Amino acid sequence: MHPAWDRGLPRPVTPDIGAGTCAPARIMGWTARRSRRGRSRWSRSALSLLVMVILMVSLAGLCGCRERSPRPNRTAGLPEETKMLTMTRLALQSSAFQEGQPIPERYSADGRNLSPPLSWSGLPNGTRSLALVVEDPDAPGAEPFVHWLLYEIPADTSSLPEGIPPQAGREQLGGALQGQNSTGKIGYFGPRPPKGDPPHHYHFQLYALDADLHLPAGAGRQALRDALSGHELARGELIGTFSR
Repeated sequence: MHPAWDRGLPRPVTPDIGAGTCAPARIMGWTARRSRRGRSRWSRSALSLLVMVILMVSLAGLCGCRERSPRPNRTAGLPEETKMLTMTRLALQSSAFQEGQPIPERYSADGRNLSPPLSWSGLPNGTRSLALVVEDPDAPGAEPFVHWLLYEIPADTSSLPEGIPPQAGREQLGGALQGQNSTGKIGYFGPRPPKGDPPHHYHFQLYALDADLHLPAGAGRQALRDALSGHELARGELIGTFSR
Protein backbone atom coordinates (compact mmCIF):
# COMPACT_ATOMS: atom_id res chain seq x y z
CA MET A 1 0.00 0.00 0.00
CA HIS A 2 0.98 3.54 -0.50
CA PRO A 3 2.27 5.15 2.66
CA ALA A 4 -0.23 7.97 2.46
CA TRP A 5 -3.12 5.54 2.59
CA ASP A 6 -1.77 4.05 5.72
CA ARG A 7 -1.89 7.44 7.40
CA GLY A 8 -5.61 7.80 6.63
CA LEU A 9 -5.25 10.40 3.95
CA PRO A 10 -7.91 10.42 1.26
CA ARG A 11 -7.15 8.37 -1.73
CA PRO A 12 -6.74 10.17 -5.07
CA VAL A 13 -9.76 9.81 -7.35
CA THR A 14 -8.98 7.74 -10.42
CA PRO A 15 -11.25 8.36 -13.39
CA ASP A 16 -13.35 5.41 -14.49
CA ILE A 17 -12.00 5.01 -17.95
CA GLY A 18 -13.21 1.53 -18.48
CA ALA A 19 -11.55 -1.78 -18.31
CA GLY A 20 -8.68 -2.35 -20.63
CA THR A 21 -8.68 1.30 -21.86
CA CYS A 22 -6.21 3.93 -20.88
CA ALA A 23 -7.18 7.59 -20.49
CA PRO A 24 -5.09 8.93 -23.31
CA ALA A 25 -6.70 6.46 -25.71
CA ARG A 26 -10.25 7.48 -24.68
CA ILE A 27 -9.39 11.14 -24.94
CA MET A 28 -7.86 10.60 -28.35
CA GLY A 29 -10.92 8.65 -29.48
CA TRP A 30 -13.23 11.46 -28.39
CA THR A 31 -11.02 14.00 -30.18
CA ALA A 32 -11.00 11.86 -33.29
CA ARG A 33 -14.80 11.65 -33.27
CA ARG A 34 -15.01 15.43 -32.85
CA SER A 35 -12.54 15.83 -35.71
CA ARG A 36 -14.52 13.49 -37.99
CA ARG A 37 -17.77 15.33 -37.23
CA GLY A 38 -16.02 18.64 -38.03
CA ARG A 39 -14.65 17.29 -41.27
CA SER A 40 -18.09 15.92 -42.15
CA ARG A 41 -19.72 19.31 -41.56
CA TRP A 42 -16.96 21.02 -43.58
CA SER A 43 -17.38 18.49 -46.40
CA ARG A 44 -21.13 19.16 -46.57
CA SER A 45 -20.51 22.90 -46.67
CA ALA A 46 -17.85 22.55 -49.35
CA LEU A 47 -20.14 20.30 -51.38
CA SER A 48 -22.98 22.82 -51.17
CA LEU A 49 -20.64 25.61 -52.22
CA LEU A 50 -19.37 23.53 -55.14
CA VAL A 51 -22.93 22.81 -56.30
CA MET A 52 -23.77 26.53 -56.16
CA VAL A 53 -20.66 27.39 -58.19
CA ILE A 54 -21.53 24.75 -60.82
CA LEU A 55 -25.08 26.10 -61.08
CA MET A 56 -23.85 29.68 -61.45
CA VAL A 57 -21.37 28.68 -64.16
CA SER A 58 -24.07 26.74 -66.00
CA LEU A 59 -26.48 29.68 -65.90
CA ALA A 60 -23.75 32.04 -67.11
CA GLY A 61 -23.00 29.64 -69.96
CA LEU A 62 -26.66 29.53 -70.96
CA CYS A 63 -26.84 33.32 -70.97
CA GLY A 64 -23.68 33.49 -73.03
CA CYS A 65 -25.11 31.03 -75.54
CA ARG A 66 -28.24 33.11 -75.86
CA GLU A 67 -26.14 36.20 -76.44
CA ARG A 68 -23.99 34.47 -79.04
CA SER A 69 -26.90 32.91 -80.88
CA PRO A 70 -27.52 34.47 -84.31
CA ARG A 71 -30.20 37.10 -84.58
CA PRO A 72 -33.40 35.95 -86.24
CA ASN A 73 -33.85 36.83 -89.88
CA ARG A 74 -36.30 39.70 -89.63
CA THR A 75 -36.96 39.66 -93.37
CA ALA A 76 -38.07 36.05 -93.45
CA GLY A 77 -41.54 35.81 -94.90
CA LEU A 78 -41.57 39.38 -96.18
CA PRO A 79 -42.28 40.12 -99.85
CA GLU A 80 -39.21 40.25 -102.08
CA GLU A 81 -39.93 43.93 -102.77
CA THR A 82 -39.58 44.73 -99.07
CA LYS A 83 -36.32 42.80 -98.70
CA MET A 84 -34.76 44.75 -101.55
CA LEU A 85 -35.26 48.05 -99.78
CA THR A 86 -32.01 47.40 -97.90
CA MET A 87 -29.93 46.99 -101.08
CA THR A 88 -27.40 49.43 -102.52
CA ARG A 89 -29.19 52.23 -104.36
CA LEU A 90 -28.79 53.14 -108.01
CA ALA A 91 -29.56 56.63 -109.27
CA LEU A 92 -32.47 56.21 -111.70
CA GLN A 93 -34.12 59.21 -113.36
CA SER A 94 -36.15 60.32 -116.39
CA SER A 95 -36.04 63.54 -118.36
CA ALA A 96 -39.82 63.22 -118.81
CA PHE A 97 -40.89 63.47 -115.13
CA GLN A 98 -39.44 63.90 -111.66
CA GLU A 99 -39.65 61.58 -108.67
CA GLY A 100 -43.21 61.51 -107.30
CA GLN A 101 -44.54 63.75 -110.08
CA PRO A 102 -47.23 62.98 -112.73
CA ILE A 103 -46.19 61.03 -115.81
CA PRO A 104 -47.03 63.00 -118.98
CA GLU A 105 -50.03 61.69 -120.90
CA ARG A 106 -47.95 60.85 -123.96
CA TYR A 107 -46.52 57.93 -122.02
CA SER A 108 -49.96 56.61 -120.98
CA ALA A 109 -52.16 54.11 -122.77
CA ASP A 110 -54.59 56.98 -123.40
CA GLY A 111 -51.83 58.94 -125.10
CA ARG A 112 -49.16 57.69 -127.45
CA ASN A 113 -48.25 54.76 -125.21
CA LEU A 114 -44.53 55.48 -125.46
CA SER A 115 -42.03 54.17 -122.96
CA PRO A 116 -40.40 57.13 -121.19
CA PRO A 117 -36.69 57.87 -121.47
CA LEU A 118 -34.63 56.58 -118.55
CA SER A 119 -31.02 56.94 -117.43
CA TRP A 120 -29.03 55.67 -114.47
CA SER A 121 -25.67 55.66 -112.74
CA GLY A 122 -23.87 54.06 -109.80
CA LEU A 123 -23.57 50.48 -111.05
CA PRO A 124 -21.41 48.46 -108.62
CA ASN A 125 -18.39 46.43 -109.63
CA GLY A 126 -19.29 42.96 -110.80
CA THR A 127 -22.47 44.01 -112.64
CA ARG A 128 -23.06 41.59 -115.52
CA SER A 129 -26.52 42.64 -116.66
CA LEU A 130 -29.51 44.82 -115.78
CA ALA A 131 -33.26 44.25 -115.50
CA LEU A 132 -36.13 46.75 -115.47
CA VAL A 133 -39.55 46.15 -113.92
CA VAL A 134 -42.35 48.72 -114.23
CA GLU A 135 -45.51 48.02 -112.26
CA ASP A 136 -48.50 49.60 -110.55
CA PRO A 137 -49.11 48.26 -107.00
CA ASP A 138 -52.26 50.43 -106.69
CA ALA A 139 -54.08 48.48 -109.40
CA PRO A 140 -56.96 46.22 -108.35
CA GLY A 141 -55.96 42.64 -107.69
CA ALA A 142 -53.62 40.68 -105.48
CA GLU A 143 -50.55 41.34 -107.65
CA PRO A 144 -49.23 44.61 -109.07
CA PHE A 145 -50.17 45.39 -112.66
CA VAL A 146 -47.07 44.85 -114.79
CA HIS A 147 -46.48 47.58 -117.40
CA TRP A 148 -43.03 46.60 -118.65
CA LEU A 149 -40.37 43.95 -118.22
CA LEU A 150 -36.95 44.42 -119.78
CA TYR A 151 -34.00 42.17 -118.95
CA GLU A 152 -30.60 41.02 -120.18
CA ILE A 153 -29.74 44.71 -120.56
CA PRO A 154 -25.95 44.88 -121.11
CA ALA A 155 -23.97 46.15 -118.12
CA ASP A 156 -22.38 48.93 -120.15
CA THR A 157 -25.80 50.47 -120.90
CA SER A 158 -26.59 53.69 -119.00
CA SER A 159 -29.87 54.81 -120.59
CA LEU A 160 -32.95 53.83 -122.57
CA PRO A 161 -34.42 56.11 -125.25
CA GLU A 162 -38.04 57.13 -125.45
CA GLY A 163 -40.48 54.95 -127.31
CA ILE A 164 -38.96 51.45 -127.42
CA PRO A 165 -41.40 49.53 -129.63
CA PRO A 166 -43.01 46.36 -128.27
CA GLN A 167 -41.72 44.33 -131.19
CA ALA A 168 -38.12 45.37 -130.60
CA GLY A 169 -35.95 42.30 -130.18
CA ARG A 170 -32.44 41.53 -129.03
CA GLU A 171 -30.81 43.13 -132.04
CA GLN A 172 -32.61 46.46 -131.64
CA LEU A 173 -32.08 46.53 -127.87
CA GLY A 174 -28.37 45.72 -127.86
CA GLY A 175 -29.00 42.24 -126.53
CA ALA A 176 -31.87 43.02 -124.13
CA LEU A 177 -35.21 41.22 -124.18
CA GLN A 178 -38.75 42.30 -123.31
CA GLY A 179 -41.17 40.32 -121.16
CA GLN A 180 -44.92 39.98 -120.94
CA ASN A 181 -47.01 42.72 -119.31
CA SER A 182 -50.32 42.20 -117.50
CA THR A 183 -52.34 42.64 -120.71
CA GLY A 184 -50.71 39.44 -121.98
CA LYS A 185 -48.64 41.26 -124.57
CA ILE A 186 -44.90 41.78 -124.88
CA GLY A 187 -43.39 45.22 -124.38
CA TYR A 188 -44.38 48.45 -122.71
CA PHE A 189 -47.99 49.28 -121.80
CA GLY A 190 -48.58 52.79 -120.44
CA PRO A 191 -50.58 53.85 -117.39
CA ARG A 192 -54.36 53.52 -117.62
CA PRO A 193 -55.87 53.38 -114.14
CA PRO A 194 -59.64 53.24 -113.59
CA LYS A 195 -61.29 56.61 -114.07
CA GLY A 196 -62.00 58.40 -110.82
CA ASP A 197 -59.29 56.54 -108.89
CA PRO A 198 -56.82 58.55 -106.85
CA PRO A 199 -53.47 58.86 -108.62
CA HIS A 200 -51.77 55.49 -109.08
CA HIS A 201 -48.04 55.10 -108.43
CA TYR A 202 -45.90 53.60 -111.17
CA HIS A 203 -42.67 52.06 -109.93
CA PHE A 204 -39.76 51.93 -112.38
CA GLN A 205 -37.34 49.49 -110.75
CA LEU A 206 -33.86 48.88 -112.12
CA TYR A 207 -31.71 45.98 -110.87
CA ALA A 208 -27.96 45.51 -111.25
CA LEU A 209 -27.23 41.79 -111.43
CA ASP A 210 -24.12 39.66 -111.03
CA ALA A 211 -25.16 37.25 -113.80
CA ASP A 212 -27.01 36.91 -117.08
CA LEU A 213 -30.49 35.53 -116.49
CA HIS A 214 -30.79 33.39 -119.63
CA LEU A 215 -34.54 33.96 -119.84
CA PRO A 216 -36.36 33.74 -123.17
CA ALA A 217 -38.26 36.68 -124.63
CA GLY A 218 -41.80 37.05 -123.27
CA ALA A 219 -41.05 35.89 -119.70
CA GLY A 220 -43.62 36.83 -117.08
CA ARG A 221 -43.23 38.70 -113.81
CA GLN A 222 -42.86 35.62 -111.61
CA ALA A 223 -40.31 34.00 -113.87
CA LEU A 224 -38.26 37.20 -113.85
CA ARG A 225 -38.57 37.56 -110.06
CA ASP A 226 -37.38 33.99 -109.61
CA ALA A 227 -34.43 34.58 -111.92
CA LEU A 228 -33.48 37.79 -110.08
CA SER A 229 -33.40 36.09 -106.69
CA GLY A 230 -29.87 35.84 -105.32
CA HIS A 231 -28.30 37.90 -108.10
CA GLU A 232 -29.18 41.49 -107.13
CA LEU A 233 -26.21 43.76 -106.47
CA ALA A 234 -28.03 47.08 -106.42
CA ARG A 235 -31.43 48.58 -107.04
CA GLY A 236 -32.76 51.93 -108.21
CA GLU A 237 -36.34 53.14 -108.25
CA LEU A 238 -38.22 56.02 -109.81
CA ILE A 239 -41.90 56.55 -109.02
CA GLY A 240 -44.29 58.55 -111.15
CA THR A 241 -48.02 59.05 -110.75
CA PHE A 242 -50.97 59.08 -113.15
CA SER A 243 -54.71 59.52 -112.86
CA ARG A 244 -57.63 59.86 -115.30
